Amino acid sequence: MKKVGLLLTIFSTHTHEAMRGIATYAGRYGAWQIYTRPQTTFGFLPDLEHADLDGLIAYQQPHTDVEPLLRRGVPVVNMSTRVVPLPQVSVVSDSQALGRLGAAHLLERGFRKLAFCGFENEPFSRDRLLGFQAGVREAGLELAVWLDPGGPSAAPWPAERLAALDRWLRSLPAPVGVMACNDTWGQQVLAACSRAGLTVPEQVAVLGIDNDDVICNLTNPPLSSIDRNVYQLGYEAAALLDRLMAGEAPPTTPMLLPPRRVVARRSTDVLAIEDEQVREAVAFIRANYASPIAVKHVCDAVTSARSSLLRRFQHQLGTSPARLINQHRINQARELLVETDADMPSIATACGFANANHFSTVFRRLAGMPPTQYRKESRGQNVQS
Repeated sequence: MKKVGLLLTIFSTHTHEAMRGIATYAGRYGAWQIYTRPQTTFGFLPDLEHADLDGLIAYQQPHTDVEPLLRRGVPVVNMSTRVVPLPQVSVVSDSQALGRLGAAHLLERGFRKLAFCGFENEPFSRDRLLGFQAGVREAGLELAVWLDPGGPSAAPWPAERLAALDRWLRSLPAPVGVMACNDTWGQQVLAACSRAGLTVPEQVAVLGIDNDDVICNLTNPPLSSIDRNVYQLGYEAAALLDRLMAGEAPPTTPMLLPPRRVVARRSTDVLAIEDEQVREAVAFIRANYASPIAVKHVCDAVTSARSSLLRRFQHQLGTSPARLINQHRINQARELLVETDADMPSIATACGFANANHFSTVFRRLAGMPPTQYRKESRGQNVQS
């Protein structure tokens, strides 16, 4: 029986999800005795200088704790994006993809003023900002940024830092869509909006990352968040460790897994669109994109000439009705590709496409890769960072 260690900083919803993924893999394919730190009913992980382990999964920072194992040639798989530089033997979320997905969600809601809140000195926050920034710039928009010099464990916040955050939020032009670097930051932003007398989501829409359902559903209003698919991260980390313990050569690049989806809750449940006809058209698309609708059906639904609606869409959203329809369909397809084993024709039909060829063409154009490749990467493949 292999002796496998799990090195965790804290127990939280997302570390529990990672552990579930690890446990699923071990239950299917590995005969493992699992030891953890902090202590749990699984067993206690001793000092790594003397630990008798066949392999270890580290979901923490700093990473220096694992050096005694590395010196002895024990395989170690990293799951933390807080480790810099990122080890080659890593299974982590694609932080820039998280940022891009957040930008797409707020842009689809009609926001033309966008902002980002995060930590100044945290690598995961920096990379999520880079992805968000790229998505915003591609839409031809500017971005406001607030970066706090503290770290994730720097709590409670002193009064002057909270007051500075309040002032910054009040300085933003409403309506504004704000992406937080994680759910804890999202919770801080929602609290700051309450202190500053700003309504959510009408004046400030807030999006987090991690989809920690405890945090997201305790906030008022409930916080929209990006599901990083941490369960799959744990599963793929365990699979990689198993291969390494069997003697396979370590990968040459980190394994980056794309996010699963945006879980929309009330904090972004708004259409920040001034033009009433465009707002009605967007609502119609959101309700009917899985049906075989085209721009003609949108025009009929809002009683508008095609040329007029296209012009107003471009002015308000910087996109076209056709592209918005396809974006909704591709978002739905991403979920089906990750969560099901449905074939391409079935997914195409479920998402409103005429056939699998059309679906594949549109998916490649909007997602940057064929749907089959997206499915493989979402379930764990080595990709360049």
